[in-house]
Amino acid sequence: MFNIFSKIIFCLVIFMKVCYAEPIKIGMAINPFPPYILGTKFSLPNERPGVTVELLKQVAKNLNIKFKFIRSPWPRVLLNTQSGKTDAALGSSFKVERSHYGVYPLLDGKEDPSRSVGIRSYYLYQNKENSVLWDGVQFNSTNKTFGVMRGYSIVNELRKSGLTIYEIDSQEQLFSMLKVGRLDGVIDLENFSDQLLKQFPDLATNVIKISPPVRQKAYHLMFSKHFAKNNLALIEKVWDEIGRLRNSPYYEELIASYLMTTKKKM
Repeated sequence: MFNIFSKIIFCLVIFMKVCYAEPIKIGMAINPFPPYILGTKFSLPNERPGVTVELLKQVAKNLNIKFKFIRSPWPRVLLNTQSGKTDAALGSSFKVERSHYGVYPLLDGKEDPSRSVGIRSYYLYQNKENSVLWDGVQFNSTNKTFGVMRGYSIVNELRKSGLTIYEIDSQEQLFSMLKVGRLDGVIDLENFSDQLLKQFPDLATNVIKISPPVRQKAYHLMFSKHFAKNNLALIEKVWDEIGRLRNSPYYEELIASYLMTTKKKM
């Protein structure tokens, strides 16, 4: 009897290993997001790929699984997750419509930011010679047009609040339109825009960033329901490990190492 039971346990262990033997395919946007995601277009650096990528690699190592990162334009990342072509989307904020095809870490039935890959801030950028368009509570949006990156989750929220939104495919194009007066403001993730304005000082001429942020959002490793159907226990372990590492000295040291690298380059 004991031998039969042992064989059953052994088979179950082998079966589980086979189930998770294939790399978990994680879709991610082509945009660099220093210091969290580095590299250009469709590639990731082998060394120093970014804080978030290193975090996930450590998660995979700790759980004895493998991740494969696949970069695409953000709308394509979501489509691939929806179709099951990829197993997860890195950096997805919580949206009800996305929860129809993806799963997020939850706590008592609500979004759990403590197990997200990070919390990011959207800021308004505008011409400093114009009157301030955001006072921290509401927009002075009469006859104003704001530019936002196409596919960002914040677009629908801004439109529902009454703003006229123009969706663009690149940050550089957004700020070029702001510079020539075709947009009254740009609402974007601060890491993307701050980095762009440092790289292209001509686009930063007369541009100011208005505080406080327009929105702050938690960004998650959202898994597809196709993958979650048979792997929910594993997914929960991944989210738990993300949360544990993000609140550990390891993560603080990881961020510090990237900041030190940035200072050396400066």
